Amino acid sequence: MEHVTFNETRLGQDGLELDGHRDEAHEVQLADVEFTTNAKYTIGLAVKEIAAHCGMLPHELTRRMRGRMFWQEATEDLMIVFAVPELEADMMIEIPKGHWRFRGADGDASQ
Repeated sequence: MEHVTFNETRLGQDGLELDGHRDEAHEVQLADVEFTTNAKYTIGLAVKEIAAHCGMLPHELTRRMRGRMFWQEATEDLMIVFAVPELEADMMIEIPKGHWRFRGADGDASQ
């Protein structure tokens, strides 16, 4: 997986806007997806990096990540979006296709 990047993200009632353009994204629940082992590790690294960037403790950020998650239809990426009021911004962790799957779908997300 690629290293985490920071994107300008706006989350509103009309959907998800990434870097100034609106994409077809569908909200999903954490209970509906599985992550590869590599994705879990990389998410942990991203949490540490974002927490350090925001001057927070990683567990504080993890609590906030229980926010909203979206499946971007065009790319099949999964995005975890959460508010960071200290920065007056929403942050996003993007999980590429192949590093996650819907529970019950064919394939193995354990790698």
